[in-house]
Amino acid sequence: MSAKAEQYGVDKIGDGAQHFVFATPNDGERAVSVFFAATGPREAKLAFYLQRIYSTLWPDNFPRMYAACSPKDKNSPAVTIRRRIYLGGKMKPPGDFAKIKEVLPEDSPKSFKHVVIDSRNYGIPLPLDIMPSNYVLGKDGGEYYVDEIDWREFRNVQPFPQRNILKFMEDRNFSKVQKRQVQVSIARIKHLLSEPVLNKEVA
Repeated sequence: MSAKAEQYGVDKIGDGAQHFVFATPNDGERAVSVFFAATGPREAKLAFYLQRIYSTLWPDNFPRMYAACSPKDKNSPAVTIRRRIYLGGKMKPPGDFAKIKEVLPEDSPKSFKHVVIDSRNYGIPLPLDIMPSNYVLGKDGGEYYVDEIDWREFRNVQPFPQRNILKFMEDRNFSKVQKRQVQVSIARIKHLLSEPVLNKEVA
């Protein structure tokens, strides 16, 4: 992806198999991810609203997303703008979620183990890629998942786990504003998932 970054005239700060990341000019707090996988408007919206939910539930483990844009044509990339994570050292990836049984006293309060245990206890899906390269340790001590949450998994979750998510938020004393933001995101995801899939490449 380095050649792609050079083609767009930006300084790459990270990459993956189908994307690269660069810092936004004049704003050290945001980063732009450029994706070359097939993505339509529906998929971009699903990615945005799912990231909004997960970054609200676990702000130390999912970076906030500010925008998600689908390609303007088949030769253009998809783009997301997220909070930039400054690396703080090496992180031990969580690995197989099924093998994580508990959070230990020596684990960081921002350990990704909390996400795994919380999601299991409350029945909140965790459709993530466990590849080690998708997890980074931030300078703030957060253990972040930096790939996209797989919205396709939610097509098979019936009903959508709205009650489980809101119960988690109630138990953890989230604010009314946060609850409302998550409720709006859930409603929009449910609407988007009910729409017919128009782009067979990303179905």
